[in-house]
Amino acid sequence: MRWIVNILISFSIMGSFSAPAEQQADIAFIGLHGGIFEALKSFEDELNVRLGYITDGMIESRGIDLSRYKVILLQHVRRELRDAYKELFTAAKRKNPELHIIAISRRGVEERLGELVREGIIELDPKLREYYGSSKENLRRLLIYLLAKYMGRSLEILPPEEVAERGIYHPDHEGLFDEVEEFLRWARGRGWDVENAPRALIAVHYTHLLFQQPKVVDALIREFEKRGVLAAAIIDLPRWEGYERMALEFKPDVVIHTCHSVESIRFREKLDVPHLHSIFFRKQSIDEWQRSLKGIDPGAVALHITSQEIIGGIEPQVTCGTLRGGGSEEAFTPIPERVEHLVKRAISWIELRRKENSEKKVAIIYYDRELGKSELMRGTATGMFLNGPRSLVNLLRKMKEAGYSITRVPEGEDELLEWMMRGGRQVGMWAEEELERLVREGDPILIPAELYLRWFKGRVPEDLRREVIKRWGPPPGRFMVWKDEKGNEYIVVPRIDLGNVILLPQPLRGEAYEISSIETLIHDKLVPPPHSYIATYFWLEEGFKADALIHFGTHGSEFFLPGKEVGLSARDWPDIIMGSMPNINLWILDSLGEALPSKRRAYAVLIDHLPPPLVTAGLSDELLNIQNDITKWESLEEGALKEKFRASITEAVKRIKLDKDLDFDLSGGRLLTPEEIRKVAEYLHRIRHETTPVSLHVLGEPPREDLLIPYLVSCLRRRFLEELSRIVPGSEEEMRAKAEEVV
Repeated sequence: MRWIVNILISFSIMGSFSAPAEQQADIAFIGLHGGIFEALKSFEDELNVRLGYITDGMIESRGIDLSRYKVILLQHVRRELRDAYKELFTAAKRKNPELHIIAISRRGVEERLGELVREGIIELDPKLREYYGSSKENLRRLLIYLLAKYMGRSLEILPPEEVAERGIYHPDHEGLFDEVEEFLRWARGRGWDVENAPRALIAVHYTHLLFQQPKVVDALIREFEKRGVLAAAIIDLPRWEGYERMALEFKPDVVIHTCHSVESIRFREKLDVPHLHSIFFRKQSIDEWQRSLKGIDPGAVALHITSQEIIGGIEPQVTCGTLRGGGSEEAFTPIPERVEHLVKRAISWIELRRKENSEKKVAIIYYDRELGKSELMRGTATGMFLNGPRSLVNLLRKMKEAGYSITRVPEGEDELLEWMMRGGRQVGMWAEEELERLVREGDPILIPAELYLRWFKGRVPEDLRREVIKRWGPPPGRFMVWKDEKGNEYIVVPRIDLGNVILLPQPLRGEAYEISSIETLIHDKLVPPPHSYIATYFWLEEGFKADALIHFGTHGSEFFLPGKEVGLSARDWPDIIMGSMPNINLWILDSLGEALPSKRRAYAVLIDHLPPPLVTAGLSDELLNIQNDITKWESLEEGALKEKFRASITEAVKRIKLDKDLDFDLSGGRLLTPEEIRKVAEYLHRIRHETTPVSLHVLGEPPREDLLIPYLVSCLRRRFLEELSRIVPGSEEEMRAKAEEVV
């Protein structure tokens, strides 16, 4: 079947580039919403006009002659194609001065091609916007307007028909509902228990509902309703004040956005539900996206993800694309498996929201990366300055107070670490006796090899299974595998059972004999996870039936697994292991670089915590003595005393190994050169004014009061001190004291 589709697509692409009808077209279009050109084409015979479509791929190739058209209409223009537009449009107007290149929407065109607008190469006609995208009849009138005004046809220009671009949509109802209550009455008549059924709201632009994404919206609604969730779409025009009112009246449990939203934070806080994103792409075909290692293109990332994360959007999930790609004129085609995946994850958030706390099952995953006690609960080498054990004790206490079913809470961090050492550790392959002890005394989960094999075959695509087997051997693998006296094999999952809440160490990425090998695999995006890793996450969903995961701290390895960078498919490992489980990640506020892949690849909702109090590092007594000697050396005239200080400075630098830090070769009794002494002075200056944490942050606890003022001054950074020095002159030490006094 696939080869037939590929042949048809190939012929279709060839037609887009070389069909005689397009070469001879009168009017061409660039950057239309998907599906609109198909509607325009239906009027060709009636209006005796030939229409052509110029894809983004044609623009990018720069091989098309635009001068043969009489009129070219622009809707969306791509930022990355700016130079190609300029070259092609300028050449076309030079060759055919009668050509009209007209922008339907002026905002993007003026922003990206403003120079061509000022030069008159691109014309602005605000009347076109009134016709565009609101109905099929208005597209017909748009063509009449173009033929009459720009091509001299004797046709009556008709005003745009009025269209109510607002309301509630359902595929089984003719037209839009004007009010929420009208929709609920209709749903009640169809057998829905509207008072108790969970609700999902699909936010969609009117043009998308009508032309670009009708099949996608229908697919989302159908998938929700198949799973017992009452769903409808709402027109989310930002200029329509009724949108916010109707969304609040609908009382959704979740909102799915099908394009970029411009909702305010204030409104989202008032609505108080998760906002997930159904995203699309046009540059690639669906098949190209499936094969891609990058995922969706940067333009789509900016539109669908970056702009939405800043207003609280979560879970960017691909649900649709085009068959041909290249910015073609197609309406979007739903990807059924991806629609189902988004809906299942959305329903998991609904269930998490609606369940009583006492019924929620939560798995808290901590880090046991290097198999040593000092590394327990540290995601990074520093643990990102979080006191993990004490913070987790605080969290468990709060969860207990909030009604979560927790059978026991550790008295403090020492008891928690004792529990972890006894039953919550990963075990290296070199420690078979420790694994035996863990099974006998530690109360782990034992996953029968046969059960894991069933999950493995049912949830992992065949070619990915082959990669796992090639790297790690056949299931159940070798790492964390225990055999009973009958020879039955089990994958061992360490855990601390607290009732409906469990604590467990994140499985390791690699089955290694050397700890260094474990560390190198943490950030590896090529090597598939081993069987024990896969089994742990599958058990959390299939066995424990977790309502939510909490990855405790910055950071784990789940978002470094192989797969696309953003816009994941069912063939990408983070997507496979996360399944339908909501993922919540405690994250340090100032670590932004890896926060993005955590949100985009592991679908994490980040809960930020403060960095610990920072104060100016200052200098130790030894370093301060060197600095003082350098100050004296600089003030001396050349002579024996200055040389004595140079020798003293050199000796002190060697004694505390500063020469190694600064890469000085002082072998053979050589003294520091004057230039090297100045470098030492600069180095000490940097150290003196660096900030350093004075403690680890504890979740739920503010900084100590005696550290708060120095901490705030450090947060204001050096510029605050520089600006203050303009008002109150003084040394840097005096400025620091004055700054703390001001704060």
